Amino acid sequence: MKNSLILLIAGIVVIAFATYMFCYQVNYNEVAVVTTFDQAIAPTYDDEGRMIDSGSVRREPGLAFRWPWPIQGVTKYSTRKQVLNTPKIEVQLAGGQAVVVSSYITWNVEDPYLFFRSLNTKRNAIEQLRTLVKDANSVISQYRLEDMVNENPERIRLRQLADEALAHLRAATRANGYGIAVTDFGITRIELPEMVTQSVFERIKADRNSLAQRTRSQGEAEAEEIVSRAENARRRIESFANSLARQIETAGEREAARFYSIFSDPEDQRLAIMLNRIDTLPNIVGRRATLVLGSDQLGLDQLYPDWLRELARPAAADLTGER
Repeated sequence: MKNSLILLIAGIVVIAFATYMFCYQVNYNEVAVVTTFDQAIAPTYDDEGRMIDSGSVRREPGLAFRWPWPIQGVTKYSTRKQVLNTPKIEVQLAGGQAVVVSSYITWNVEDPYLFFRSLNTKRNAIEQLRTLVKDANSVISQYRLEDMVNENPERIRLRQLADEALAHLRAATRANGYGIAVTDFGITRIELPEMVTQSVFERIKADRNSLAQRTRSQGEAEAEEIVSRAENARRRIESFANSLARQIETAGEREAARFYSIFSDPEDQRLAIMLNRIDTLPNIVGRRATLVLGSDQLGLDQLYPDWLRELARPAAADLTGER
């Protein structure tokens, strides 16, 4: 019984070792290059670009057999898209400004055979891609700072810049036969070098001060214009009011002259005095007070001749309360 268990365990170990030596597995997100004595066979294609023979490349996921090392070896590559964040690079723009650009690219293995022949490892691929991104600075240097940073969104050309840089990277990878597909390029950050940051801030400050001064000057000019219009309106209104006052004063003087002519006779003057006294009484004694006066106090005795006073006495008696 004990010997059977040992044999079973030994058999399992032998099977596992044989499986490791003679088999390999390709995951759904991988591609494998099977080499014989470190040599790979290139795939063959027809005139229309369709694959006739995959050569040393295996794309189908699952378990496959191979000769043990050192006869055959298996190198696997991920087919997923990978992101490479490039280090900061100082670029001289078309306008003369220097900026520090941080960017990224996404890439994946497109042709495993070419990738194996040219780069072989992911580390080598990253180094070559970083070199290509530095070469793509020639595209960025054709633009100005206002094409990247601007208050007007319509003047920002970052998308156009990224598309041109992407086309440059794709052409470079195809020309070098890296077997890499660069799928996207983008700029993540734009900075100013430390040595020019202060001068840029001073220039921005000067521009803002100039804008503020222009705004203040414009406001002062508008204020002066408003004050001038108000002063002109005041003068016109004052002139109209003075003219109207003179007209009213002239009309009053004409009316007063007419009344003066009426009361020019001495007898008429006494009548005017009496009427004035009568009009003044309510203001002196009030509405609810009763004041008893004689006819002589109203000035009736000296107002008209004796025969007219006799006729006016009953009316005066009624007014003063005398009987």
